[in-house]
Amino acid sequence: MFGSSHSVALSEDGQVFTWGGGLGGALGRGGLDDELEPAKVEEELSNTKMDARGLPVVTCRRVQAIAAAEDYVLVLVEDGKLFCWGNAAGVLVPARELEGELDGRRVVKLFSGYSSAQHRAVITEEEIVIVQGEETSVQRLFTWGRGDEGQLGNGRDRVLDSNHTNASAPELITRGLAEGESISAVSLGGFHTLVLTSSGQVYACGRGSEGQLGPRFFSQGDTRQVPGHVLHPVGGVLLDACIIQVSAGLHTSAALSDNGRVWLWGLESANNQWEEQRVFDWGDGCPNAWIPLEVKGLKGPANHFSCGRAHYAVLCEHDIMTWGEGTFGQLAHGNRAHMSHPRSSPVPLREST
Repeated sequence: MFGSSHSVALSEDGQVFTWGGGLGGALGRGGLDDELEPAKVEEELSNTKMDARGLPVVTCRRVQAIAAAEDYVLVLVEDGKLFCWGNAAGVLVPARELEGELDGRRVVKLFSGYSSAQHRAVITEEEIVIVQGEETSVQRLFTWGRGDEGQLGNGRDRVLDSNHTNASAPELITRGLAEGESISAVSLGGFHTLVLTSSGQVYACGRGSEGQLGPRFFSQGDTRQVPGHVLHPVGGVLLDACIIQVSAGLHTSAALSDNGRVWLWGLESANNQWEEQRVFDWGDGCPNAWIPLEVKGLKGPANHFSCGRAHYAVLCEHDIMTWGEGTFGQLAHGNRAHMSHPRSSPVPLREST
């Protein structure tokens, strides 16, 4: 897994290794120097317990999952606790446990999203709540980090509360979500957040000036401070779709339905320098799409979808298809050309036996 200039790896036995740029303390080795060779992160994940004789025994916590962003690393250890180190929202954070409003809840999923994004999210294990007099089991959403564009979904307005839009520790997000909604996945874009519920509904918050929040919010200003429903049946769009995956790019949003169809909306290109080769004809010379448009030309139903900065990839049953901005060869087509429509990539897929 990669940050802006550092790399993080998780071994099969739950150990974390880092190397590369040490800016902001991103390597978790107690310094800011760059490191050319991988080394295990030990001191930051150490755990001291007392043995039967009352003597301290230092062990290293076993890590279950990792997430990396610009100059920041987030790790989930085996007991469901959360640790981090590096530079978070402009503040140098030493290795520490994150608690905030988690209140002892066990974390089951963590998300760091787009590499330059400075907001984070986690989902906690199922808990019982009362909805309309009946017990139901839900997974909760917590966010923290940079929030000046509303991307945390905590409801704090940068105009009214400009000094307190950020959050240094996880905060429970409930405003804007339907009562009793259980959160199954999150995707973090450059300045916006997509939230997927277990019932297949999609919510979004954050910056929306490029259309990435969907059709409901194009006339409600440039930002939304709490999650709002995205995929309402506007003009019949996604009327019968059950969404199973969401993906956020820099200014783009996407959703994959259970029948293998993919929808994309927001700003097509990160720099608008290739308007003559648009992925879609948004109409009226505009590179934005407020309403989710279905991706055409795929070779069969999609199994997985991912947004990059301004490039896209779809995994079909026997094919990987990519398109979008290709300046750095990120489309794997053997050149730097931009692609306006999905095209098969030569990336080999392992044959099933």
